[in-house]
Amino acid sequence: MVEADLERYEGAEDVATTLRPDAMLIDVSPHQTEGLELARRLSALAQPPAIVLMSASPSDAILASSAGADLFLDKAGITADAIAQAVRKPHS
Repeated sequence: MVEADLERYEGAEDVATTLRPDAMLIDVSPHQTEGLELARRLSALAQPPAIVLMSASPSDAILASSAGADLFLDKAGITADAIAQAVRKPHS
C-alpha cells in the first residue's frame, strides 16, 4: 500500500502519476472548488486512481459525482474504518 499525506492540493497530481496509488482520498471544503477540480484532473489521467471525496456538506455528493469521483463520503459520523474500507474497495 502506498500512502502519502499532503497538506494542500498542489502536488497531488505528481503524487498520482509518480507513486500511482490505487486510491486517493480528497477532503473537499464547502464553497471551495479546489478539491473538485483536482478530482476532475485526476480522473482524466491515463490510469487514474480511485477517487474518494469526503465533505461535511452532503450536497457535495452531486458535485463529487460530476467531478469524476468514484465514491463520496459524508464526514458526519464517519469513522476511520469507513475511510479505510472506501480506499481499499475497487470502484471501477
